[in-house]
Amino acid sequence: MTSLEASPRERILFAPTNEVQLQVRAKFSDGAERDLSKLAVYESANPLAAINHDGLVTMSRAGETTILVRYLDRQVPVSLALVPTAQLQVDWPARGELH
Repeated sequence: MTSLEASPRERILFAPTNEVQLQVRAKFSDGAERDLSKLAVYESANPLAAINHDGLVTMSRAGETTILVRYLDRQVPVSLALVPTAQLQVDWPARGELH
């Protein structure tokens, strides 16, 4: 294996979207490429993200994390962030306060 690649390498998610599917590919010296998404090992740097064995990442709350993707002696970091949806609050003036 000459290289290990994870896609996306970084992603910003905007709530309510809180999932991203990681794709992992290896390149070999003979020019072959192979999808390793189901064979790679995934580790989150903190408990913000849960990852299943196929590379589906689910962020539990807003924040940032790094997912370490490993296969054999190679590893690749993936940076993820979940941004909460801003809630617009409008304070309307009371009736009669407008001129």
